[in-house]
Amino acid sequence: MGNNPEHPDARSQYARVREKLIGKTLKLQSAFDEALSEFLSNTEYSLTRTVLQKHSGYVAELYHQAGFNNLRILQQTIWDFERIFISLSAKHRDHEEAMKALLGLLFALSFEVKAGRLTSADIDKRRNQLISAQMRRSQEATALPAISLAEARYPSVELGSSLLSDETLSDILTKGLVDETRINADVNASSFFITAADEDPWRTVWHAFERSEQDFNVALDKMEAAFARRDYYKSGEVLHVFGLRLWLSRIEVISRNPETIVGECKTYVDELYRSARIEPLRHNGDYLETSRTGNDGLGFQDVTTPQFQEVFQYLLEKRKAAAQDRLPELASGILADMKSDPALFYRRLNVGQNAGDLYSVPVLAKIDPNEFVTSLLDLHPSHQRLVLLALKTRYGHGNLQHDLPEEKAWAEEIRSRLNAVAQSASPITRFIIRNNVAYALNEVLAETTGDISR
Repeated sequence: MGNNPEHPDARSQYARVREKLIGKTLKLQSAFDEALSEFLSNTEYSLTRTVLQKHSGYVAELYHQAGFNNLRILQQTIWDFERIFISLSAKHRDHEEAMKALLGLLFALSFEVKAGRLTSADIDKRRNQLISAQMRRSQEATALPAISLAEARYPSVELGSSLLSDETLSDILTKGLVDETRINADVNASSFFITAADEDPWRTVWHAFERSEQDFNVALDKMEAAFARRDYYKSGEVLHVFGLRLWLSRIEVISRNPETIVGECKTYVDELYRSARIEPLRHNGDYLETSRTGNDGLGFQDVTTPQFQEVFQYLLEKRKAAAQDRLPELASGILADMKSDPALFYRRLNVGQNAGDLYSVPVLAKIDPNEFVTSLLDLHPSHQRLVLLALKTRYGHGNLQHDLPEEKAWAEEIRSRLNAVAQSASPITRFIIRNNVAYALNEVLAETTGDISR
């Protein structure tokens, strides 16, 4: 009879447990209320204190949904929010609905990151992960991404919101970096502040979940018209449009299959290349040059599909080809710099305080060795040494072998031709040329040949 809830012993046991639980809950709530009051009284800016006091009930709701009972994390999250809130413009701070959405997004993600339940990788491509998870609802919860589990924990928060970009959120929550300019740009681009008339059509299409169907349809028509005119040429925008078209094909908004879309996108790339409007791939560009995940704070749609990877790779190869096509023109320019301004020649070819735009571009291999040597010897001796110092610096530390192997044969030819000139020169000129060659080229070429005797 001990399990019968109507039995006196069972009722007595339930009463004791209930009293303990309620007592514990009241103590926890009291500790939270006191802590929040203390934390807010110590905030540096009255504007932050005002907005958090106004939404203190919402803060309490999010904190209890987090379920970790860690007041230190609450304090750190308030600090995070304050750093963002004070960086916003008055127009943003005065928009109550936007600020409540920002509070929810920031507090929920901050709680999850500080509790070790989310990482930077989980924040990256939040929306794509959440959409993919929604399409797999039949799977066990343990198979869902961490961001989906977090979303279930905070039902009143839209964790896929584009109010702040993935990059901005990751910098704030995992690196402690607050970029005021980027935060304001993100919020300005959100659905709270932007209208479809002010937004690039492809961005309105990307934000389909936050735009009206009418705005979406108008933007889609404009995006497709711009695609037909080949208006897009910046690589990030091109890839966004390609990804959007593949996604819209897959969900049957565009009535052509993904394979047809791939063909149309490749034709687009071909026409950009033929018209010399494609962005050449910078040899010394950072990872964003070849990012396969997103651009300008937004993730590419359909990025995990083989069709997107195919058009991405096709664009990348054409950008590489365009970079090769530019080398003769760049070579002509750098040779002109050598003749008129050897110091500029040095700076453009090497990394320094003002990193050169050609420091890892094999541009010198496109200069005729005879023309280079003739032009070099026409310079003042001090300028000759500066030009050769540019080569020594450029090729040092194994750069010739690892970063610029295309210039190895060219550098060897320059050394050979200079030594040949020295052979028939006056004694002092012969000494100067050989000394300069030994200083500038012998050691760096020896790193690839093992021979410094020439």
